[in-house]
Amino acid sequence: MEFTNAEGAKRLKAVAVALGLRVNEMGAQAGIEKQQMYDWTSGKLLPKWSNLVKIAEAFPQVSAEFLLRGKGSVLNE
Repeated sequence: MEFTNAEGAKRLKAVAVALGLRVNEMGAQAGIEKQQMYDWTSGKLLPKWSNLVKIAEAFPQVSAEFLLRGKGSVLNE
C-alpha cells in the first residue's frame, strides 16, 4: 500500500487510537511538533521517513510494518 497523504493520515490516527493517545500527545512523546502532526493527520503533508522512525522508536509496541506499509496489525503482537 502506498504512503499517500490520505493513507498516511489514516495510519497515524489509527496508531494514536491504538495507543490511547490524542495525535498531538503521540507526537509530543515522539519529539514531533504539534503543527507537524496536524499537517500529517489532516492529509496536508506527508511526514519524512525520519519522523516515522521517531514514532516507531518512541512506541516500540507499534508495528513498523503497519506504520510504513499499512500491512498487518497496528500494534505488535
